[in-house]
Amino acid sequence: MRKKIKVRKRRDEIGTIGKAFDELIGYMQGMGLAAAAIAENDLTTHVIPRSDKDELGNSFANDRPPARCGGAYQRERQ
Repeated sequence: MRKKIKVRKRRDEIGTIGKAFDELIGYMQGMGLAAAAIAENDLTTHVIPRSDKDELGNSFANDRPPARCGGAYQRERQ
């Protein structure tokens, strides 16, 4: 844990990469929670894409496969 803190405080490329990985990990954890909620048919989950190029975020925000598939999705899961 202590090494992670040292990496984050660095003011060079290594520190920049460490911070980027922290952001990536946070993003993936959030998307994992959203995916788990959607998998449990919780369609109240609201995902805000980080940009127009955020394919995963845009997919969750726009597609909502369980809602589009309706009963067919539920029958397949049972």
